[in-house]
Amino acid sequence: MVVSLTLPPETLVAWVEDFADGLSHAIHELGARGCSVAGGDLGRGR
Repeated sequence: MVVSLTLPPETLVAWVEDFADGLSHAIHELGARGCSVAGGDLGRGR
C-alpha cells in the first residue's frame, strides 16, 4: 500500500506517527497481515 498525505505545516509529528500506527493496526485487524505500507508521499497544504 502507498499512502499520500497533504498536511498543514502545524501538524505535529506525533500525530503522523499515531496515524501510521493506526493504519498498520487496521490493516492487521482486517486480516491483511501480508499487506504493509510500502511508501508514499508527504506534502504541505491547507
